Amino acid sequence: MNGFWNNLPDLELLVHDKVSLVLVLQEVHRIEESAMDNTLRQRYKCFKMAATSIYHSGAIGVSAETAATRLDIDTDLPIVGVRLGLPIAVSVLSIYLPNEKLPDLRNRHQDALHQVPEPVIIIGDVIGHHQAWGGSSNNTRGNSVMEYACANELVILNDGSLTFHRVTIKTTIDIALASSSIAARLLWHAVEDPHGSDYSPTVFTLNNAAHRKQPGEPVAEKEIGTEAHTSMEEIFSVIIQAACLDVPKTSPKPGKRAFQWWEEATKAVVKLRRKKLRAFKRTKDRLPSDHPDLVLANENYKNARNACRQEILVAKEKSWKEFLDSINDQQSSAALWQKISGPQGKRRVKGLCLTVNGSPTRDQQIIAETLADYFDRLSSIKTCAEEAERRVSLTICNRAIGYLEKTRDNGQGCFLAGPPKRGQYHASPGGGSPPAWAEMLVGQGTRSG
Repeated sequence: MNGFWNNLPDLELLVHDKVSLVLVLQEVHRIEESAMDNTLRQRYKCFKMAATSIYHSGAIGVSAETAATRLDIDTDLPIVGVRLGLPIAVSVLSIYLPNEKLPDLRNRHQDALHQVPEPVIIIGDVIGHHQAWGGSSNNTRGNSVMEYACANELVILNDGSLTFHRVTIKTTIDIALASSSIAARLLWHAVEDPHGSDYSPTVFTLNNAAHRKQPGEPVAEKEIGTEAHTSMEEIFSVIIQAACLDVPKTSPKPGKRAFQWWEEATKAVVKLRRKKLRAFKRTKDRLPSDHPDLVLANENYKNARNACRQEILVAKEKSWKEFLDSINDQQSSAALWQKISGPQGKRRVKGLCLTVNGSPTRDQQIIAETLADYFDRLSSIKTCAEEAERRVSLTICNRAIGYLEKTRDNGQGCFLAGPPKRGQYHASPGGGSPPAWAEMLVGQGTRSG
């Protein structure tokens, strides 16, 4: 793919019409499994392999409705594998062999395959040429892969179609192998539209029909074990689905990455590409494949996609040059590490920004004092209208006068220990003058009234 994010729109088009059971992706670069799960309308659960180089990374996406478990393969080759809980339990391996010298390749392949339960389907970019899968000639790596396939009774599924197109180079370096027990149920073909890539996507069709046994044919122990394994996969699938429904998540969406090269021009071309992609999808849903409007919509999307890729490349190059020019021996360690953290995709936390007296500031002391003054003005009675203040004063005054009249009428010389509550006059024994708060309120009410 040469980057998952770079080719995500084309991948959406590829799975737009029909949800594939499995997606095998190569060169996904730096991306987390959780981020991949949140794309493609969350219809796939992705399993990524960890490679020494981001350019050698690959992944397998399995439909969310299909039970799948990761295979633990102890190897130094870039291989990721899953076990699918289908009516025919099958292992799927994704292999990427980098274009460099790999000593003892056949034995390393053999050690990895011994850890995988059969039957198995192997899909990979081996960068090896052989006439058996459509190459014009044979090379050393192609011969090594061919010997490995013959030794393990693996059937080549390629039909000879070319899968790699780059300017004048047209060949087949992608290979698909399958165990002889299920090879007859698999149909392989290459998609004509490369979707903006040098590699043509390949599609497999699996026939899940059960094998019809001949009369008197015994049930093999291997088939019994496969059925038991499938039952366990179904149990695991139910447990996982129940956990996903009932166990709450802190956040279903990951945080956005802080791209240093993101600019307004980049934002504009990405927005245009998405617009053309949506228009193409809508046209594709309502018009036949040979309609002129559909062809035009496809051309408009491709032009927008190519322009977007070019703009992103220019923005990245410009950002990298500016990054190198900004580093000098005058900077502090904190400033240097902040610059280094930016290209790694870490979000930059700058704190709260507030506009005070017409200018933005991040000074925490100024922000705290400004907010304190603001809330003090909101809660103060001084912000009320003059009429509201007069009514409040009259209400307090009337309650105080009522209290004084009541205490004088009963002749007991008893006064409240605190301010009167609404509708209640609880006297406390003892003589003396009226409370100071009552006389003060009466005076204030008289002046206000």
